[in-house]
Amino acid sequence: MIYKVFTIILLLLSVGCSHSQNKLSIEEQEKLNSLNAAETVHAYFSSGNPAVEFYLSSDKERALINSPNMVQETDRIGGVDNILITERPSASKDEQAFMVQYKSPRRNAEGEAPGPRTFFVYVIQEPKTKLWKIDEVGTGPK
Repeated sequence: MIYKVFTIILLLLSVGCSHSQNKLSIEEQEKLNSLNAAETVHAYFSSGNPAVEFYLSSDKERALINSPNMVQETDRIGGVDNILITERPSASKDEQAFMVQYKSPRRNAEGEAPGPRTFFVYVIQEPKTKLWKIDEVGTGPK
């Protein structure tokens, strides 16, 4: 019984520590809300702040970030400053596609040694708010 209670408490604590609990000030949110699609991608990768990454994510991406089997990326913590962002053709008129490249000074979550990283990022403009949000981040194009 004590083990079960302890496990539930640990589970509640871990859920409470999810990215959705990280808060940004109103000023930070307003600044992020004013970004265009390319600036949103740059802020997402350069901030080094999981709360910024979460705020700039679409609902679909947020659900993935908070899923229990998601391994959080660690090589951007603290920020990355040597980012090259290239716009790419998109398969849909409702999104913009970018290729993001940078040289990471740290190992990533999978244990890959420091060095070059490439991500393909898809950004959507939310219909109601018209804010640009990261909808998908992957290591290859769709």
